[in-house]
Amino acid sequence: MLVTKHQAPIETIRTRVYTIPTDQPEADGTFAWRSTTLMIVEIVAAGKTALGYILYSDASVVHLIDATLGPMLIGEDA
Repeated sequence: MLVTKHQAPIETIRTRVYTIPTDQPEADGTFAWRSTTLMIVEIVAAGKTALGYILYSDASVVHLIDATLGPMLIGEDA
């Protein structure tokens, strides 16, 4: 079905990033770390808020969403 009018246009995209310390050092055999990065993305469309999250990413991804991907999605159908 071809939809020509957006039924739920994206109004807002909010990102937040948190660094959570681990109880003790963790490792996967190639890298060791003492904290975990958690990123949360909220998308608001048609009066509803969707929530997504990413673990084990880098805080720089928030800038990618805020500066590049987010502006491209505003107005698009959720």
